[in-house]
Amino acid sequence: MKITVTRSGGFAGIVEDLLTVDTEELDESVAEEVQQLVSKAGLFSLPDFVSGEAVGADYQRYEIEAAEGEVRHRVQFQDDESPETAPLRRLVDDLRALARR
Repeated sequence: MKITVTRSGGFAGIVEDLLTVDTEELDESVAEEVQQLVSKAGLFSLPDFVSGEAVGADYQRYEIEAAEGEVRHRVQFQDDESPETAPLRRLVDDLRALARR
């Protein structure tokens, strides 16, 4: 599985590639952990855009793209601290922590 996370928006409107993870390049235990994180977040079953009720042009927006074999899915969400986006924020945080190992 290959996962990329991009962040954009905020006050400066900067687009930044936060991380790219390819489970085929990871130790087996770490690759399994990535798979579990993606599964726990339900990434492949989410709609293309997940949003809470907050509206604001200054929110940072995230895009998570995951590809496993021929299956690709992209989910976007804004960092609005809503319960609806909490699993995705947690997924991004956990993936970033794994990428730093």
